[in-house]
Amino acid sequence: MLLKLKFHRIVHILDAEELEGLITRLWRCCATGDVIPAKKVIRVAEADVNRRVGTKGKNALFVAAEKGHQEILSELLNRPKVSGFPAVELELADRYGRSALNVAALRGNHKCVASLLEKGAQVDSQGEMLNYGIVIYLSEA
Repeated sequence: MLLKLKFHRIVHILDAEELEGLITRLWRCCATGDVIPAKKVIRVAEADVNRRVGTKGKNALFVAAEKGHQEILSELLNRPKVSGFPAVELELADRYGRSALNVAALRGNHKCVASLLEKGAQVDSQGEMLNYGIVIYLSEA
């Protein structure tokens, strides 16, 4: 698949390998909290930010919520639909059935939980056991 990215006035065509590299870079930035490169990829890349990386089925939003990187999470949540790719999906679950909201609550990342709820993440979208962290968060709020 070929996609066009505009870097100022230069148009660059991304091949599948380059696109995969951008998604991997975004995922790593979400894990480490490296805000500036994450924002650049989110804003510039015409790529599917919902793409899962690794064997556990985590996407960028999930990783940012899990690690508590609020600024990156907000950037993902506010990313509009781009060139046929959907905006970030709030309810995508990892291979264990956990959503970004579930894992943010379980990790005690209250600002991330608040942002996800504000954007419309569903408390009851997963099973009862997975909502335990959300119940704790709501009782502490």
